[in-house]
Amino acid sequence: MKSSAKPLPPVLLDTNVLSRLAEIGRLDLILQVFPGRCFISPAIYDEITAGVNNGITYLQAIEEIVAQGGVQVVDLNQADLEFVTTVPRKLARGEAEGIAICRRLDMVFVTHDRKAANFSEHVGISCLHFRSLIEALRRRNLLSEQEADEALA
Repeated sequence: MKSSAKPLPPVLLDTNVLSRLAEIGRLDLILQVFPGRCFISPAIYDEITAGVNNGITYLQAIEEIVAQGGVQVVDLNQADLEFVTTVPRKLARGEAEGIAICRRLDMVFVTHDRKAANFSEHVGISCLHFRSLIEALRRRNLLSEQEADEALA
């Protein structure tokens, strides 16, 4: 019998999502929930490597997951670069690139930044708020109450 469940779309993860999960030691959940469908922009990767270079050791787990191919970096094309110039300056470069890539590739943008989420939705890009993701993981018993609280702290 065929399943009528719609497959989950690919997601583009903002730095804040990856870093919060890495900090609590639960980055594995991203690969479990979105296997083979996790992406980041070049600027998001640059933010992570800059953090590692500045001594934020828990971010090394993100570099490792990228090196292993669990999370892939998506290059921008010319249309993405042009779209980035239209994004409000209050958003970081990683968020702007992420939103541009999501727009082109019909991905869901996963972020913990309210302004980035609002802008994504304003331009018609599906957005998964980090709080909603954490609450769903907690409801499915993939995160304990304590881990959920730590992720959202």
